[in-house]
Amino acid sequence: MFWHANKEMSFTSRNKQGVISKSGFSFRSIDRFHFEYKEGDHIAILIAERGVGLIRIFCSNLAWNPPFENEIISDQRKEGIIKNIQEALSFMGIYEMVQHE
Repeated sequence: MFWHANKEMSFTSRNKQGVISKSGFSFRSIDRFHFEYKEGDHIAILIAERGVGLIRIFCSNLAWNPPFENEIISDQRKEGIIKNIQEALSFMGIYEMVQHE
């Protein structure tokens, strides 16, 4: 496990597929087309497209998985989650495009 300090967050590398943040979330690749973002007992599955040296993650339909699927994620909260994802991908050394519009 490695700690990486940046301006706001520190991460622990879970394995080659994901990270855990000291700020309370984890982010990992599930398979070629999906990533998991987790905060406590709340999980969101994100769709991804992988290219050579690039991952595009789609966040426009960001929502929690059951049993929290009825909880609305505010626009402000979505922006925070997207920032977390970008920081995690940066730590993982992955060039990314996070689509959220």
